[in-house]
Amino acid sequence: MSIPKKMQAAVLYDFNDIRIVERDVPSPGPDEALVKIAACGICGTDVKVITHGMPNQPPMGDFIIGHEYAGTVVATGSTVDEFQEGDRVAVEIHKGCGRCRNCIMGKYTACLNYGNISKGHRANGLTSNGGFAQYAVNHINTLYKLPDHISFDESTMITTAGTGSATHLTAVIMATEAGIDVVHVPLGAKRRIPSLLGGEVEAICVPLPESTPHVQAGKVRLLAMPTESRDPSFPDVPTLKELGYDVVIELFRGISVPQGTPEGVIATLERAFEEASKDPKFMDVAKKNGFNIDFKGRADFEAYLKVQDKLIADGMKIGGLVK
Repeated sequence: MSIPKKMQAAVLYDFNDIRIVERDVPSPGPDEALVKIAACGICGTDVKVITHGMPNQPPMGDFIIGHEYAGTVVATGSTVDEFQEGDRVAVEIHKGCGRCRNCIMGKYTACLNYGNISKGHRANGLTSNGGFAQYAVNHINTLYKLPDHISFDESTMITTAGTGSATHLTAVIMATEAGIDVVHVPLGAKRRIPSLLGGEVEAICVPLPESTPHVQAGKVRLLAMPTESRDPSFPDVPTLKELGYDVVIELFRGISVPQGTPEGVIATLERAFEEASKDPKFMDVAKKNGFNIDFKGRADFEAYLKVQDKLIADGMKIGGLVK
């Protein structure tokens, strides 16, 4: 594939001063790919970058803006075998350093070396050059293959807490059951609500307490609940089952004890937690924060876990996380 030496790019020279200029086409490093850009969106974060700037962004006059883009791989680095020329891809913003505690734990969107290019962190279009150009270089960890029948402009975008999270798996199962194609954008828990409010994505899958304040403010609309029954706080919002999709996957919390704990101790703890769940103060705090209390004893919770474990395992297979 013929690749030119020069390209056009939107470069930020000063606040509110964007110029279309000629730049060298970048070359991919060993673990990178060169993408020919087909589409690049703009959101509230771009406006902030253009008008006020963001921490650790490249120098004015060098900075190619844009962090929501997609295109076609036209060249790959020497170690890359995950992608090849002609692959259609969508690009994620974040590439963590891979060495800090957060990255090692999988929380690369909260990389402790944010903005430190020398340590490997990159945030495309924020701390490094982005996609308002004809070509861009990206680390392969930030690329996601697009199905042939999804256009660059019309890709359905769903932001979740991250790959393999409960919200990601819920979205995967829901999309499969509904027979729709989506592009998973794992921007992390801190960015999913802002990305929706800023128009960065079209839909998100989040725990109810996280979205409740924005729903009440009239900024977010709830479409459906993946729960067994309607939520009492939002009785007008249907469940997925009511809409014809056989999906029930819920976020829950359980209490565990070390193996070998005496039965008497377990029984005492079970009674204590049941009593605590009925405490009026606890119930009031839970209601205000959008949490529903549905206490289950040991036997009922074990049966519930078996059902949820199967759903999660199925979701991981569908999402390609396990074979």
